[in-house]
Amino acid sequence: MSTIDSTYDAVVVGAGPAGTIAALGLARRDLSVLIVERQTMPRWKVCGACLSPGTLEALNQEGLPVPSDGVTLRYLRLVARSTEARVPLNGSMSVSRRSFDQRLLTAALSAGAVALSPARAHLGPTVGATRVLRIERSQGDLEVAARVVIDAGGLGGGLATVKDRAVDRLAPRSRIGVGAVFGSVSEGYEPGEIHMALGEGGYVGLVRIADGSLTVAAALDPSWLRNHASPGHAVAALLRTAGCPALPKRPSVGWRGTLALTRAPAVRGAERVFAVGDAAGYVEPFTGEGIAWAVAGARALAPLVAQAARRWDPALLAAWDQAHAQSMAGAQRLCRAIAWTSRQPWLVLTTLHLLARLPRVAGPFVRRACAIPVL
Repeated sequence: MSTIDSTYDAVVVGAGPAGTIAALGLARRDLSVLIVERQTMPRWKVCGACLSPGTLEALNQEGLPVPSDGVTLRYLRLVARSTEARVPLNGSMSVSRRSFDQRLLTAALSAGAVALSPARAHLGPTVGATRVLRIERSQGDLEVAARVVIDAGGLGGGLATVKDRAVDRLAPRSRIGVGAVFGSVSEGYEPGEIHMALGEGGYVGLVRIADGSLTVAAALDPSWLRNHASPGHAVAALLRTAGCPALPKRPSVGWRGTLALTRAPAVRGAERVFAVGDAAGYVEPFTGEGIAWAVAGARALAPLVAQAARRWDPALLAAWDQAHAQSMAGAQRLCRAIAWTSRQPWLVLTTLHLLARLPRVAGPFVRRACAIPVL
């Protein structure tokens, strides 16, 4: 296309928590903001569907109340080879990702942002003081210009073409995420608990949300997936070896997979482009850390993007890359340690035996996992 249809201070690609919190912060700073989401909203995505106390506090600081349909979580129930431990939680909550993400998007729109959904963003060249994007949609393509682009499109990024951004580095033995939702008829998993089954092929988290349905999110070794006929069979086998109740044969939503989970970009952006949330690097999560990292990153990025929209300076991208790497390192180190432990069967069983006798030993680790990074 040869003409620019609109110019925005910021175009945000992705309407998950990272994208909508960033858009909300920018709109409140009186910047013009366009959100581009490739799926029709509201939409479901593979996720553990848990919000930590740190995440809830960060949302409260943004003026976003505790979700009215949230379910308070009292325990993390860990099971491996029929060995069980229940670890107390303090203030975590399970939510429907469909309603949670839609609520955040509504808040951003109420603050003045606009959205296109479903639509796909293709990153184009820098022209003057803007970055050009082609927006592909069923009603016809648009070409827009943005002083700054925020890539909040999830694992691997949501921009269809980013030729000047280096490819993510995948961690060895990175697991694959798979997920589904089962109706309230599924039995054996009580509300108010995160049920976590651990086995040689990875781990599966299961949690009830307000309507009684069961959200299932697993991190599975690629070899485990290849050795089973489908993601559903792979999850069923892991639950069986752990000694957990079986799931119904067919989910109401899913099964759906993700890209390899643990990845790090060479740089978190490009010229007039910042990556945030999962697109800025990801480590295999355990109990809601991914949403916490997305919210923390989006809140920290908004003031940098506001500066960049007024006057672009490559030093802002370098500052973002450094701040993100340093602040997320500590938070993600714990998840790396848990991921490593989950691959050692003897250590998993030893830990569960200890926690079964002394569950409060896990207190410091739970508090650290539930905290939100400060960028």
